[in-house]
Amino acid sequence: MTTLPLFHNHGHACFYRAIHSGKKLSLFPTEIPLTTNNIIAAIENAQGVQGFYVVPYVLKLLAESPAGIELLKGFELVTYGGAACPDELGDRLVKENGVKLVEHYGLTEV
Repeated sequence: MTTLPLFHNHGHACFYRAIHSGKKLSLFPTEIPLTTNNIIAAIENAQGVQGFYVVPYVLKLLAESPAGIELLKGFELVTYGGAACPDELGDRLVKENGVKLVEHYGLTEV
């Protein structure tokens, strides 16, 4: 599942990753607002989502609610790209909640 449009470089890469792996890729509907509740509903509706491809803003949205954190914990892998993930957010997701988080590409804070 990705919240990224296909014209976004990370979204484009996710599309080809799905083709290469032979997995289904679900796209977040662009006609609805990007909110925690809408993201959770879209993922539940897609059924069987194993991985989640996002930008750090979406991680921030989901980390603001217990339901969002639980959602992230349930994925086999969560990848982000296009921007740096703030250390505080990454630590909260990975160290405190066990989210399997990987930077796909982009900036890394040092």
